[in-house]
Amino acid sequence: MNPAHLAELHGNMNLEICKKCKAKYLRDFDTDSDRSNHLTGRRCDKLECRGQLKDSIINFGEDLPEDELNKAFDHADKADVCLVLGSSLTVTPAADIPRRVAKRKKKLIIGNLQRTPLYNRATLNIHAFSDTIMQGLMERLNIPIPPWILRRRVLVTCQNDSDKHKSTITIEGRDPDNSEIPFTLFKSIQMAIGDRAKEDLTREPFVFEVSNKNVHSITVRLNFFGHYNEIPFDLYYVNVKNIPTEEQFYLFYNPLKGEWRKTNDETDLPV
Repeated sequence: MNPAHLAELHGNMNLEICKKCKAKYLRDFDTDSDRSNHLTGRRCDKLECRGQLKDSIINFGEDLPEDELNKAFDHADKADVCLVLGSSLTVTPAADIPRRVAKRKKKLIIGNLQRTPLYNRATLNIHAFSDTIMQGLMERLNIPIPPWILRRRVLVTCQNDSDKHKSTITIEGRDPDNSEIPFTLFKSIQMAIGDRAKEDLTREPFVFEVSNKNVHSITVRLNFFGHYNEIPFDLYYVNVKNIPTEEQFYLFYNPLKGEWRKTNDETDLPV
């Protein structure tokens, strides 16, 4: 689902936000700081800002983000059907969102093991596990449930400095839904020139310098955090001149098969 269509009322464990310029940074690890001020100890990448980064988690007792809450109520004002799964519907203002749908005389479906305060307002109450409800719904709609695929976007840039006779190669992760948002994807990146290992970087920024006189092949190994048992992925270039000035592509990983696919088409999902 495109994040633009999603209202995350309680934040995102993988999202940091700059306190100063509001820039967003996705991480492939939990950003929860366990601090009351939400500061993570990292700084904004923008040189003109360098503001403190904070996690986006909403702890118990804290106010929900106004923009996300407004987006959720806007969805409720337009919805013909509201499906609630696994919520007790006892905590406001989140519980007021499905209530608004029911108040508009639209269909409210509640899936919860226990009775909720909106039981009598619901068009249908289903006392079952969420997985069971969704499996049944997809069967009724005759829509097969596809295998879950891990989506990644990678940006590789190569800047040629003819005066110094070298090229600077930078490798970054990007949000697959928004290329403007940086995404910390790699635990480490290794570069090999020919059969000789050149460098092993274990933190961002992942920047390598290669002599323009190099005629050997270049292999860049991307190592991920392994939350889904991802295997490394190798980028292969005939030589430094073969590296594009800018290359942006998608990597799709099927955890059931343990396979990556590289593509420039975001819809070219492996099956």
